[in-house]
Amino acid sequence: MVSTSRPVLLVFAESDRLYWEFDAKFMRVHRASVAAYEASYDIHVVGQANHVFSFADWQRELLDVSRRWLERVFPAGLDGSVSGR
Repeated sequence: MVSTSRPVLLVFAESDRLYWEFDAKFMRVHRASVAAYEASYDIHVVGQANHVFSFADWQRELLDVSRRWLERVFPAGLDGSVSGR
């Protein structure tokens, strides 16, 4: 996706094995190739969170990160207004 200039947000739970697999099997292996696309993607890790973001604080962080990313990447609202007005 990033090679097509589409913005990507990846949010991982720190205690989820999928985060560690992604890092070990993709990011470390392809670090040089991925570096060319750093402007197209964001990765956020919610500290200590499990796979299903069980606690309210983890869920809040997930939602806050997602909202801020959407506002930054897609600043116009659905009605065409600019965020923050």
